[in-house]
This record gives sequence, C-alpha cells and structure tokens, in this order.
Amino acid sequence: MKFVFTCGGTAGHINPALAVAGRLRELLPDSEMLFIGAEGKMEMELVPREGYRIEGLKITNISREHSLSGIVHNLDTLKNVAVSLHEAKKLIREFKPDAAIGTGGYVCYPVLTAAHELHIPTFVHESNAVPGLTTKMLAEHVDRVLVGFEDSRRYYKHPDRVEVTGTPVRGEFGCETKEQAKAELGIPAGEKLVVSVWGSLGAGHMNEVMTDRSWIPKSSTVSRASDCCMPPGAGTMPVWPKSSVRPHLIWRSTGSSCANTSTICRAL
Repeated sequence: MKFVFTCGGTAGHINPALAVAGRLRELLPDSEMLFIGAEGKMEMELVPREGYRIEGLKITNISREHSLSGIVHNLDTLKNVAVSLHEAKKLIREFKPDAAIGTGGYVCYPVLTAAHELHIPTFVHESNAVPGLTTKMLAEHVDRVLVGFEDSRRYYKHPDRVEVTGTPVRGEFGCETKEQAKAELGIPAGEKLVVSVWGSLGAGHMNEVMTDRSWIPKSSTVSRASDCCMPPGAGTMPVWPKSSVRPHLIWRSTGSSCANTSTICRAL
C-alpha cells in the first residue's frame, strides 16, 4: 500500500505523522510513504532523517492583521494555496496513494483537498482539544477527522465522521532504560537530571525560567538540567553549570527516558 502524509511547521504536527508512518512501516513492511511539507520548514529536515521521502510546497500563513500589509499577505497566501493545490495533485497522481493523512499545519489544506478531489480516502488528525483553522476547513471534506479527546466531537459539524484515536506517539519513547539513555547522552549514571521541553519553535521566557535555579528546592539533589528545543529557542537559553541545550525532535525520546526527577513540558 501507499500512503501520503502531510504535516508541517512544528514538531507537534510532525511527530504524530512520523509515529503513524513508523507503525505502518512495522505492520506493512512493503508499504511506501510520501511526505509533503512546506518549503523551508523543519519537516524538510526532520522527515528525511527518519528515512522518508518528502516534497515541499510553497506555503504561507494567514495574517490576522487588519491592515494593508495583512491584506497583501493574505492575497499572496491565496495565490500560494492555488499553486500548491495544483502541485499537490501532480504529486498525488504520480505517487498513486491508497490514502492521504494530515496531522496539522497549513500545508495540510492543499494536500488533503487535492487528495479529496482525486477521490483518495483522506484523514486529518487534530491533536488539540479545540480544532485549529486548517482542521475546521478540512472537516467539511475529509472522510474522517481523528481526535485525541471524546469531548472534541462537539466542535465538528459532522460528529459521525469524527473518530477518537488519541494522539500517536513515536515507538521509541520508553524503549530505553534510564541507564541506556544516560550512557547515550554522556551523563554520569549517578547524576540526577531534570528535562524541560518547551516546544519545537522555542519558548524564550520558559527557557529563562529554567536557568534560574531558584525554582529548585534547596534540599534537592538535582545536579543537572537539560532543555530540548530548536531555534529560535536555543538561542535564548543561557546555561548554568551542568546544563545543556539539545535539538528538540532528535533528543526528546532519549531525554525523557533518562530524566531522574521529571520532564517539564507544555503541549507539543
């Protein structure tokens, strides 16, 4: 079987797609995967690292500004959507997938719309409890909307097409012991570790909070902290002794496995 995946912009959109693709690859070793992402976004780097082919489309966001520049920007976005829809149809015709799966990001709209118009079964997964703009627009056309929470059904006009699946998690989470993970990262086995994860696009304020040791109780024996992030977040985090900044998507599963005290995070 052949599957098209579309996702982009943040690790919170990319990770679920990689999780599903990885599981399908386990269940169907002969299956073929094609990812379609947005040019210049992190999926163009992260997806190939997992061994998948990815093609890029020119995608721009929607401006909420009530100004001339906002209007001009949105007109440009409409043009990019039209061009991307045409290019997505071309890619889909060439690849001939059995299904198309989107997991969030503006790129999902032209790709899943193209698949729908070409009569390919379509699925969009929404990790958030409340659907974002792209999911709301696609919900009218896709065959199934996949959500993480039962209560999320009420946000959709066609609840009969909504399936509660939870949020896919990549298989490598939990596969390493604490000792193995620490050895891989070069952290002494006896040192206690706190891991913070504040989002793939960075979170400057929370990174700064993590570097202020006042939040650690004086009685604590924690001797090391590490932050998982991608630029621009990495550039905003000053470090204190025995702390480090690691690439977000590459390190997250290993970091979670070796944390002694806790993993502190926000929604990803």
